Amino acid sequence: MAKTRLVATSTSVSGPTERLVDDESTNESTVSESSATKDCDETNASSSESGEDANEGEEVDRARGARRKARKRAKRERVKILLARKRSVQREKAAEQQRMSDERLAERQRVADEAVKELEERKLRRARDEAEGRVRQQGKPARVSLVQHRGEEVEQRTLDSGARYTVAGTEWMQYGDRVERAAPVDYLEGIGGFLLDVMGVWEFHMRSVFGEIIRVEACIVSGCTDEFLLGVDFMRGHGAIMDFDRNEVRYTTARRAVVIPFRTSGDANGARVAAVRMVRRTEIGASAVTPVEVSVAANDGEVGVFLPTKYTGAVMLAVTVTKVQNGKAIVPAVNAKQGPVRLPARQELGHWIPLDSSVELLQMNGELRRERINEWVNGLGGSNEPL
Repeated sequence: MAKTRLVATSTSVSGPTERLVDDESTNESTVSESSATKDCDETNASSSESGEDANEGEEVDRARGARRKARKRAKRERVKILLARKRSVQREKAAEQQRMSDERLAERQRVADEAVKELEERKLRRARDEAEGRVRQQGKPARVSLVQHRGEEVEQRTLDSGARYTVAGTEWMQYGDRVERAAPVDYLEGIGGFLLDVMGVWEFHMRSVFGEIIRVEACIVSGCTDEFLLGVDFMRGHGAIMDFDRNEVRYTTARRAVVIPFRTSGDANGARVAAVRMVRRTEIGASAVTPVEVSVAANDGEVGVFLPTKYTGAVMLAVTVTKVQNGKAIVPAVNAKQGPVRLPARQELGHWIPLDSSVELLQMNGELRRERINEWVNGLGGSNEPL
């Protein structure tokens, strides 16, 4: 009996325990389902948010691209406007320069016409005075050798150490301005004893091969056209020295040396050895070969030999056969230094030796190349046989 009650008691106790376990499993399943639902909701929410973020990022990229294109388009427009303004300013400047040049040329032509008219009136007065027996001479005649050089450039002018005054032809009046003062003489005596009337004094500004501006006053002579002759008055006024060893005229102005190359002709060879100088200051790169411009007092197209005779430091110069163009020639300069080197303007480098038609110039034809020499040596015999 007692044992039966214990079993029943145990049976009665097991019932609520099973229900408790079932309730807990049910609760766990309910909780897991709710968690899964919550996770799905969160996943859906995050995916929707990421989609919205992606759309917003694309819109931002499109907006940035549009702004970038707009900036580039605006920049191109600004560049076009600036270029158009620059071209307009250049055209206006060129037109202004042309207008000023035309006005200056017209003024010079007017002054030249007035000078010609004054000369004609002076001739009439002189003829009238001669007819009346009252010949008056206000100045002494000066003997000037006027030699016309045809086929030369305008920049090539004649230098005469025996001429008393600097004279120029009538065509030069358009390149200079008249000086408001009386001419030193009324007329000059030319070749053959002909008297040439002086129309007045003109001032000219010339540029040498070194880029130096040289101011010259000359007497305009009637009967001459394109001649220009530098006389003793120019040499004495500047204290210039004529160096026939280097074919140069040198003087100093404002503590600056001025060099004017010249050439001589009429000797046996037709030309003389002249000094060669740097035209402008040139920088030669490190360990490089650079062609440099040098001044040569020779005719255009003349072929000669450049012979270096001066020490130039790290810059090496070689004997070069070259041709003259506008008073300049090109010679190679080699910098052996591991750094740039500058050659100053007007630095003397060597001498110029002209070549005439009797000198045969030997040129390289490629026969002394290494491969040609090897081919020639191999053709003399086997490679193992001595020559």
